[in-house]
Amino acid sequence: DVGDDYLVFVGTSRGDDMVVMSGSLLQEPTNGDFAEYKRRSALRRQAYRARVELGDLPEILEMEYSSEVWEELARAAVPWLGCHGRSWGPAARWWGPGTDRQPLEVDLVSASEEGDALLVGEVKWSAPRELARALADLERKATRLPFAEGKRLYTVLCLGLEARPANAGQTALPEEPAAGGVILLLMFTVGKAGAYVPVSALAATLIIAAFNMIDGAEMRRILNGSSGDAIIMIVTLLGTIFLKLDFAVLSGIILSFVLYLFRTSAPRVQVVVPDEGFRHFAHRPGSDICPQLNIVEIQGDLYFGAVNHIEEEILELAARSPEQRYLLIRAHQVNQIDFSGIHMLENLVQYFRENGGDVFLVHVGPTLLAFMKTTACLDYVRPENILDEDEAIEFLFHHVLDPAICIYECPVRVFRECQNLSKRFDLIDVTPRSSVKNGHSTGKPPRTIAPRELWRMLRLTPAGEHPVVMDVREPREYLHSHIAEAQSLPLSTLLRQGLIMSDVRPVVLVCQSGRRSRRAEMILRELGFNDISLLEGGMQAWEAAGLLTAVELEASGTGHNS
Repeated sequence: DVGDDYLVFVGTSRGDDMVVMSGSLLQEPTNGDFAEYKRRSALRRQAYRARVELGDLPEILEMEYSSEVWEELARAAVPWLGCHGRSWGPAARWWGPGTDRQPLEVDLVSASEEGDALLVGEVKWSAPRELARALADLERKATRLPFAEGKRLYTVLCLGLEARPANAGQTALPEEPAAGGVILLLMFTVGKAGAYVPVSALAATLIIAAFNMIDGAEMRRILNGSSGDAIIMIVTLLGTIFLKLDFAVLSGIILSFVLYLFRTSAPRVQVVVPDEGFRHFAHRPGSDICPQLNIVEIQGDLYFGAVNHIEEEILELAARSPEQRYLLIRAHQVNQIDFSGIHMLENLVQYFRENGGDVFLVHVGPTLLAFMKTTACLDYVRPENILDEDEAIEFLFHHVLDPAICIYECPVRVFRECQNLSKRFDLIDVTPRSSVKNGHSTGKPPRTIAPRELWRMLRLTPAGEHPVVMDVREPREYLHSHIAEAQSLPLSTLLRQGLIMSDVRPVVLVCQSGRRSRRAEMILRELGFNDISLLEGGMQAWEAAGLLTAVELEASGTGHNS
């Protein structure tokens, strides 16, 4: 403590090295300029420390040592401060080219624990003269970070000295008293002479002043940014040249409002999967997806102007992958919801449950959760379907997803829990040679039969006209639950031994979800069978329809209907 206004930290617990923390998002720069900066900084810090030991404190206050230590303390404190009500990971300085390929330096960058937001900050030992401008500059810096796309950006200024102007609450006056005096003198002496200045001269003065206000670099940034912002800028600029100024400004405001409505009425619905380290979810087009679980991220609020678009997007995804009977919604970007949003959630839950699945949610904010409670939507969705994101996949994997599909029908390992799972790859992606020619299937799309249609055929037609129902699942799956009239013919047996059948009746193939049935259908066609149908949706759809199943009791060898 060296005075009433200053507090100088002369050391840290981490030695003399510059602090540049590494992580999955923030990597330590390796360019030569930064390495040289670190070397010189270490030398300066050693010199400063020596002067501190000699008691040379007044001169220390004029040097960079205090500000450097203040930067380190600010970055080290980020995980414990809870800025903007969020939890943040370790902070680091970032150096490198921005999105505009121009050099960019940021004193403090930290990723949120959820991975969906960035905290971007400037660390200053003394307060800037214009805080608003400093914050605006910081926000522009944040948008130039190459890894900021798709993330929420939060800004913070870390100031070593209190940011309070001496004349707070008073009318601002020129900093130099002499300048104010000169202005007053001119106003009372020659102010009236301004009426005799030619209009053309005043116009030229205004044109020069307006020209100097043009920020060409900022205009180029807007043009290189989103097309909507560029159109608004161009329309407003042309309006100020050819129309009245107030109408030009109003046109820019109206266009901005229309663009906002357009963006918010069609929020993005992204399919996300775990990243390579299984730490966060990310939109990775072309990556493997789970055949049972679809994970989507809603990037916008659920209100009447947006819910139709969101519901259509999700239902279209479900129609493209009907085997994905379960839906996990990440709702961390849903801040507002109305009754239209409530009805949309209930419609989605009804759709997936009617198809034998369910809907789960993670990252449900307090506003959304409270509205779901007051409207009884939470009771319909079920409170147990609101999951913690860190435990959601583990819970669904062990308690919801069908392990038979994971083992016998899924060729990918999407989640961390899949990595050590034993899979029967001999039954996955089986493609007989004759069914593919020059990279294209030679057969027609398989014919399917709905569960209730098959049930009516088995119940309402004579036994001699029943189709031959063959269950191609593994024996233990068959014993657990199967159609009462079905015969067990595991796909693994069919691959080894083929099938000899004198019966000419139609064949219906059954598996758990439909994947193994399609592979068995190709094999049977190769063996000469033509009248083949697949049970649409497999046993999952049969059980979801509430139809009769049989359980084999191994001890007695008898069947039991349930």
